Amino acid sequence: MKRIALVRGESPSGWTSCQSITGNLSASYRLGFPGAEIQPFGLHRGMSRHEGFAAAERIFEFQPEAISFIDHEPPPGVLLRALAEAYGNKPLPELVIHVFGDFSLHPNDWIKTKPVLTTSKVRFICASEKQCRLVHKLIDAPAEAVRWIPFPVNESNFSFSAEEVGRSRETYGLKKEDWVFLYTGRISAQKNVTLLLNVFGNYLKQVDSNAQLWVAGRPDDLGIPYLGFKPSPGWLSSQLLARTSPRIRYLGDLGPSELRALHHATDCYISLSTHNDEDFGMAPAEAAMCGSPLLLTNWGGFSSFSKIGQNACSLVPVKIGARSVLPEAADVMKAMLLHSSRRPSLEQRAQIAARTKTFCSIEAIARQISEYLQTPVPTGIRGFTPSFLNMARAHRTNPAAPFLQGVGYSTLYRQVYEAYL
Repeated sequence: MKRIALVRGESPSGWTSCQSITGNLSASYRLGFPGAEIQPFGLHRGMSRHEGFAAAERIFEFQPEAISFIDHEPPPGVLLRALAEAYGNKPLPELVIHVFGDFSLHPNDWIKTKPVLTTSKVRFICASEKQCRLVHKLIDAPAEAVRWIPFPVNESNFSFSAEEVGRSRETYGLKKEDWVFLYTGRISAQKNVTLLLNVFGNYLKQVDSNAQLWVAGRPDDLGIPYLGFKPSPGWLSSQLLARTSPRIRYLGDLGPSELRALHHATDCYISLSTHNDEDFGMAPAEAAMCGSPLLLTNWGGFSSFSKIGQNACSLVPVKIGARSVLPEAADVMKAMLLHSSRRPSLEQRAQIAARTKTFCSIEAIARQISEYLQTPVPTGIRGFTPSFLNMARAHRTNPAAPFLQGVGYSTLYRQVYEAYL
């Protein structure tokens, strides 16, 4: 390809993980297509139809062979419809859509793009195998049009160093025998952080009173908005601070260099998230790039981390109930005990990091994107599935809580997100 347009938000996303993903995807394209002219096009979030047409005109003038959407915002509906106008009777360039977790939360915007997506060559690149299953539940598309390619991680920020393990443990005052579980990411009800705190409390009482749990990230008060759960301001922060003790430490919201040191100092990354946006998992990917073993739920994008090796990643089963989507506490504690009984050597940590680099480094993803875009893809999706149309209706009917039925998850939610089990 000689020219590729990269479509992203004009200003950085409010989500730290999405900021990293978009920047790393841009780097992957530049590395994967070294001879191509690659030009970014920033779109204003909440842009008007007029602004969308102006952006489409700029892209038309660039004459790209492919237009790649590498950000989660703004949803592409306005631009795709404007592109159809700008190109008129001419076929649009190939459309490459990197699917983010909130794809399923904008069904009404996506449905408006049907005239474009059914008549253009389009590829949907999902960040995990289970997200591919989810997309196939929502879009009637040829198999070749949906491909799994993980989101890339920047190795210059997250990589393994044997020397840094000892140095970081010394910095944090850890002894050789100390065992530390680490959670990094949003401190949110969506990420089941309160469940993690409760399970770890029981782990201290029943299994190992000397273990530690360290938590780093930014607390939010989002609750679970698509179920209509909105906690009072500061609720989760107060929950976390109330549990802080010599065995549970909150380290605040940290930057990449501090997170890298933390991953080297601690013994196992843990997350019990069952968030409906869990398309991949940048936090566990960054931890594994630093050689840290992972303990995750077998949910959504987390499941694909099994590819880095059984001893490197434990996956705890999840159940979708009427009122919850959670792992069993006993299963989590069993996995925690298994990890703490087999502290990896420096050589084993180096192997975890090497396998993760092959799995999701910028270099690895550049190669996969380049190879995929060289394969043929048929023109057009066939349309959207009844499940996606029903989701669109649910968002119109009850935008504050589209997945709520009674006091729990709707039947529609369970039908759609069983793809993440």
